[in-house]
Amino acid sequence: DNFFTGPQLVEELSRMRISYIGTVPENRLSCSKLMDEKSKRRGRDTCDTSVTSCDQKTMVAVKWHDNRTVTLLSNCIGADPLTSVKRWDSKEKKHIFVDCPAIISSYNRSMCGVNFLDKMCFSYRFFIRSKCWYM
Repeated sequence: DNFFTGPQLVEELSRMRISYIGTVPENRLSCSKLMDEKSKRRGRDTCDTSVTSCDQKTMVAVKWHDNRTVTLLSNCIGADPLTSVKRWDSKEKKHIFVDCPAIISSYNRSMCGVNFLDKMCFSYRFFIRSKCWYM
């Protein structure tokens, strides 16, 4: 969904009263000001939220840095409330608890079906090979 998500799609889905949460490339978010790459130095569980509205339809863009940076766009849920999730810290060699925005938790719950379908298609993929015989 990363290739198709953008503010125009979320705005159109809002008009049709369809809830949406999806990852979005940062270059498509020209209207919202999110943290830059230098803010990764602040450490893990850094979150930045930007709320924009177009034609009285509200969209929320959330950028969260855990192991890597993820940017999500939604028309139904925001970053609050923060929940605590368990992550492995390679520096300390133990599990730690980090704050996770609500939009990330909701996205992880709802995307598992798509990932499961992709995994099953990859596991049971068959290859058809044919030999062309020319006369």
